[in-house]
Amino acid sequence: MEKTPTLAQVLLERERKAKAVMHFCTSERLTTLAFSLNIPGPVKSNRIIDQCFSWSIDALRMGFPALALKLEHRGITGPYAIFTIDSEAVSLKKQLIAFEESCPIGRFLDLDVFTKEGNQISRTELGYPERCCFLCEKNAKDCGRNRSHSVEELADYTRKELASFLKKEI
Repeated sequence: MEKTPTLAQVLLERERKAKAVMHFCTSERLTTLAFSLNIPGPVKSNRIIDQCFSWSIDALRMGFPALALKLEHRGITGPYAIFTIDSEAVSLKKQLIAFEESCPIGRFLDLDVFTKEGNQISRTELGYPERCCFLCEKNAKDCGRNRSHSVEELADYTRKELASFLKKEI
């Protein structure tokens, strides 16, 4: 049976991840990439999610061989990895957006780039549009804020898309 993390677990892990990102930015003075999967719904970790995460790590390493894996976490709150790279942050973010757009499960990738000072580079500040909703063409943040779709609809869509991807890849 799949386990659902508590809000306290999610918030604690989010804080740990943020501290780890800042540690690598400031201690190594390198551009830092925090990678996770964008998984709507209460279940953040299961066999399908884990396999897609592993596939994505391999794809990132092949596409960006200079990335140095510093931390990999897998748990009930969902997997994430932190990489550092000796690269200019804006350039890396642009390359990762192109990677995301060409990747078969790119819409599910959450690739956050931070400067060596710890400032996050966003899609919109580089002139890219905000992400679209999984289920419609509207802005994902707006759909989330307006609760345009149920959590069950979003989770079902995600589960089906990731499972379909794995059938093609494996």
